[in-house]
Amino acid sequence: MESALATGADGVFYVLDGARGAYSTPMEYGGFHLESDRELLSLVQDARLNIVFVVGNDDLYIDFVSDLPAHLFAWDAEGSTFSSNYLRTLRSGAQASNDSDSEVFFDFNQSSVHDFLGAIKNHHINSNLEQKS
Repeated sequence: MESALATGADGVFYVLDGARGAYSTPMEYGGFHLESDRELLSLVQDARLNIVFVVGNDDLYIDFVSDLPAHLFAWDAEGSTFSSNYLRTLRSGAQASNDSDSEVFFDFNQSSVHDFLGAIKNHHINSNLEQKS
């Protein structure tokens, strides 16, 4: 992430797809993974715009991740029960979601989120293959 900033990026779009019951228990995520996410984001905290996009539904550990360092915190409000108003009780600052009360409105549905994540994973895999050859 630091190298992206060094080459001129204004920030990072950090997709967090592990802070939920499908991937870990609250103890596992909070005890290990949360600090790893926090460390990575802290490396780029001086960027102009960092966005944390948290993937998950009602099993999302929103209270754990709501204070991660980022300029914009994004999530699927319609796919979960977490409204912008609720998130404001956990975090100050700008929000992006498909809740019209968010500062930035993301117009997406669950399948587009999966398509987006699939494209990121494919790009990451292809980049790793190119580096190895």
